[in-house]
Amino acid sequence: MKKQMEIKEIEIMDEEISVEKADSVKFINGIFTASEAKEVLLGVFRNKINFHNLRNWSYEERFGKPDVDSAKRLVELRQSQALLEGLIKKAEKENKRLAIESTIIVSLTS
Repeated sequence: MKKQMEIKEIEIMDEEISVEKADSVKFINGIFTASEAKEVLLGVFRNKINFHNLRNWSYEERFGKPDVDSAKRLVELRQSQALLEGLIKKAEKENKRLAIESTIIVSLTS
């Protein structure tokens, strides 16, 4: 059964996807242990924080001042990360699982 799922995923990846089909993408969808949720969610946040740290550093090196957008986003990401860490700790303490759904919406802009 697992092999069929892998083949199906490959077939989907090989299809040509139009912009209309790709405007909404399920990113995370499932029920996770606290440990799994920590790995998945905090990993995503670490990557986004790292992205904005590097972007901000690069901007400062080139222009001598911080990237205002990245600096603002870093604050937001760190606040969200702290909130998630608290929720994950609560799930660990109460021996509960976490239901997580995340959809990415993509659109073309000028």
